[in-house]
Amino acid sequence: MRAIQLLDGEAGSKDPSLSEPLAGLAPLCHETRQYAKAETRTLRCLALEEMRVPRNPLALAQQLGNLAAAFQAEHRYSEAEGMYRRAVDLLEASGAAASSEMASTLNNLGSLYIRFGKLEQAALYLERAVAIWESTVGPTHPIYAQGLSN
Repeated sequence: MRAIQLLDGEAGSKDPSLSEPLAGLAPLCHETRQYAKAETRTLRCLALEEMRVPRNPLALAQQLGNLAAAFQAEHRYSEAEGMYRRAVDLLEASGAAASSEMASTLNNLGSLYIRFGKLEQAALYLERAVAIWESTVGPTHPIYAQGLSN
């Protein structure tokens, strides 16, 4: 409860050190189908993360992915696509192109393209995600198998 008060209060809009501890609140709202709250809290965490010096590209990409998931749940697909693409660009620019966060983001973007019916484009992102997971977690890991399934 204290974390929610911090994020929703005055301190939650000014202290970048709160972005990571408070980041778990938005996915919790998403899981309970409180999409508007998830979006608001993710935007707050994203703003806090963008104020952080030095920036943490992985945390920023995670917040962008959380925001994309909230948009996707509300059928705001073009906005979700923009957030996923922004996260991919950020991860590539930061040297995290082979990270698990990148694989998850690519997988989510590929899944979104399946929804659009853009199967060739989806396959490119999904194949890239699977390749990253194969090299980072190995071919016996459940997430690798899930990626193959997609």
